[in-house]
Amino acid sequence: MDISGWFVLYLFTALLETICGAREPELYCSACQILVDEVSWAVSQTDPKKTVQIGSFRVDSHGNQKTYEVPYARSEIHLTELLENVCSGMNQYAQSTDEKTGKKKFIRTSSRNNEPIELKNIVLSGDTQKKLRFLCESLVEDHEEDIISLYANSQDDMERKVCVDVAKVCTEEDMQEQTAGDTVPPQNDEL
Repeated sequence: MDISGWFVLYLFTALLETICGAREPELYCSACQILVDEVSWAVSQTDPKKTVQIGSFRVDSHGNQKTYEVPYARSEIHLTELLENVCSGMNQYAQSTDEKTGKKKFIRTSSRNNEPIELKNIVLSGDTQKKLRFLCESLVEDHEEDIISLYANSQDDMERKVCVDVAKVCTEEDMQEQTAGDTVPPQNDEL
């Protein structure tokens, strides 16, 4: 086998390893929780007074348009934009193993409010971040419409709705452990 054959074999093995690693249920669940946490945080940071017009822009026979305004933070256009970009921010996470249970999860390595974060048993590498990004992109690709619909119409218990009910990558037990990291701050009406 020549050098190009070995290179192709190496690439195939690396891709296979990434894909097989991606199917680790606990990491898939953790990636989903992070996805929900990141989207929820981004929605909460959007000006609550900002609105967008939706509806039909056609004029009826009476000269009227059937449009109405909805909050921009939970509009389909904003949520679609968030989901297109959310996975690119996965370089702020590392893989950690729980000392008691041995479960693997992804954890945030820097806080959003510049407060210190305690990091234990972490693996911080480009491969870990690539794996998380792959898992995030897979979840978005497979469930984008459902996630947008949930965020547009609901505000509570998004982790359970997305990760347990829609994506089916977490169990109720996983939800009780709450491994997503930072909590989402309350929405500020004084922006």
